[in-house]
Amino acid sequence: MKELNFSFLLTVFKKHWWKIVAFTLVVMLGAALFTQFFIPKKYSSSVKFYVVNVNADQDYASANNLAAAEYLVNDYIEIINGDTLLTAVAEKLTEEGYSVNANALRSMIKSSVKAETSVFTITISHTDKALSYRVAQLLEEMAPPVVTKIAKPTDTTAKRATSNVRTVLNSMMSNGSKEQLKLTWIDPETGKTRTDVPTEAVIWDHLEEKGEFIEQQSCIAVLKTPVEATSHDSPNLIVNTMLAGVVAAVLSYAFFFVISSIASTIVTEDDIKNMIKKPVMAAIPHWEITEKK
Repeated sequence: MKELNFSFLLTVFKKHWWKIVAFTLVVMLGAALFTQFFIPKKYSSSVKFYVVNVNADQDYASANNLAAAEYLVNDYIEIINGDTLLTAVAEKLTEEGYSVNANALRSMIKSSVKAETSVFTITISHTDKALSYRVAQLLEEMAPPVVTKIAKPTDTTAKRATSNVRTVLNSMMSNGSKEQLKLTWIDPETGKTRTDVPTEAVIWDHLEEKGEFIEQQSCIAVLKTPVEATSHDSPNLIVNTMLAGVVAAVLSYAFFFVISSIASTIVTEDDIKNMIKKPVMAAIPHWEITEKK
């Protein structure tokens, strides 16, 4: 094989450049047509959340709290991708005429986190842009209460509200309005029915049974609402075409390089003539001595 050097590499390209260019252009055209007409286009809608400081007594601007918020972001993303929320979203979509389940929704969702912040983005991609937009809307609506319920963050606001309820109940009981309140409860320790002022936990249970909820501050809030996509974001026609062109150029050059290297091997007098395109003036004789019998 001929010794490899820059001159030889350049010679191969000069000799076959038009073939390499032609093959590359054909492959690029084929890749562009395939991308345009055969690869399904996907549309994306995104909703952006941020972690809420549920403890008003602490400043989230401190480094420790920002670091804690970043850890919470990953936990909240896992909750959003869990079966509890996605099953509820799938049921809502089924009522609206879509045929999806939690696993299908999970495959549509991608999450990203902005470094050194408590902001994260949930992106939904699908070939049906209306569906991706609707899923983003439902996540915007349903994610905060579900995440708050599962995560159960420390909420001083809720604690204060509970304390206020207890104060009101104490006041009502002391004013002789026990019958009007009609709040009887079972002591979990003794199992007996009581009519005095219950514990905070029992107050919360009572409010939940009556449907009288004290709104608990959500641990995440919407920073940016989703919008319906106006154009697809994948596949990328330019990227696919250029990538196909680079691969085609490299493979075609490698093919002609191998062919030229094999053709450069000198075995016979005809090989020399074909290589240098000039007649052979002389040759070193070669004899094979056979053994006498």
